[in-house]
Amino acid sequence: MPRLAASGLLQCKGSRWTFRDANAKRLIRLGLHGWRADLHEGRLPTDPAKREGGPFRELSLTKRADDKLLENSVMLLDDLINAAECAMLIAATDAWCDLIPDSVNDETGEKMELRRIECHPDGINLNGESHALAFTILSRALWNLQHMKPDLVKKIFPECGGRFPEHLADMSIKFSWNEPYINRYTAGGAFKPHTDGEALSILVPLSRPDVDFRGGGTAFWSGKLEPDVASVTPPSLVLRPAAGTAIFWRGHIMHAGLAVTEGVRHIFVASFTLRHQTESTRQPPLAPGFTSGPAPSRQRRNPFLAETVRMDGATI
Repeated sequence: MPRLAASGLLQCKGSRWTFRDANAKRLIRLGLHGWRADLHEGRLPTDPAKREGGPFRELSLTKRADDKLLENSVMLLDDLINAAECAMLIAATDAWCDLIPDSVNDETGEKMELRRIECHPDGINLNGESHALAFTILSRALWNLQHMKPDLVKKIFPECGGRFPEHLADMSIKFSWNEPYINRYTAGGAFKPHTDGEALSILVPLSRPDVDFRGGGTAFWSGKLEPDVASVTPPSLVLRPAAGTAIFWRGHIMHAGLAVTEGVRHIFVASFTLRHQTESTRQPPLAPGFTSGPAPSRQRRNPFLAETVRMDGATI
C-alpha cells in the first residue's frame, strides 16, 4: 500500500516518492491544501494558547518599549518542531550532500562552506517525509500566528486589505526565490547581511548550539542599514536558540548568518508573502490526462529517484 506524505500530496511506491496529482506542485503555491489533516492528526495544537512550548516572545532590537509588531523586533516560538523532526531533516540534508558533489566558488574553485538545499512542501528532491514536514512547519507557523498574534497578522499582510479567510493556510503563498531551504553551514560558513523583502521570514535551527556546532547564530540590526555598513557594525541582537525554536521577523529587518567555527549547523528557513486567492490565481480543474503547462527549463537530479525531475516534479 503506498505511503502518503504532505497531507496526501506525495506517495511512495517502493522506494520512489512521486506526486499523487500531477498538478500538486502548482496547487501548493495557491495555499497549503490539505493542512487540516495536520490539525486532525495532531501535528497542530488544538489550542495554540495552551501549547506545550508556550507563547511567542518578542525581543526588541533597540530596547524600546514601543518596538512591537516586528517593526524593530523579532519573535521566538519555542518547540515549533521536536528533536526527532530536527534529526530527520538533518539526516535527509546530509544524505543529499553526500550524494551531490560539493559546491565550489566559481571564481576561486574553493569549496563553499554554506550549502542551500531546497525543501519545498511540494518538492521531491529530498525524501518524502522531509517535504511533508516542511508542509507541517509552515502549517504550524501560520496556525500559531493566526491564533496568538492576530494584530500582527493584519499588520504584516496589508495586501489583504484587512480581509482574511478563516485560515491563513488557505491563502496564496509567494516564496522568496526557491525557499524553503535547509541551509547547511560547515566551519567558516556564513551568510552576509541582507534583507529578505517578503512580509515574513521564519528560521528554525535544527542543530544544537555548542553541541553540534560552535560559533554561528543569526545576527540582527536595528534601523535602516545598507549591507556593507551592517557588515562592519556590531549587531543589535544575536540569537542561538535551541534546536526546534522558530525565529520570526519581517522582510525589512537586516540580518545575517554568523560564521560557524566548528561542526555543522543546519537551519530551515522560509520567507514569504500571503495574498488572497483571486479568480486569476486560482487554477481551474484540468481534464484527465492534461498537465498544467510547459515546465521551466531548469532541471535537477534527484539521487533518491532513478530519473531526472523537472522543477514541477514531472519526470523526463
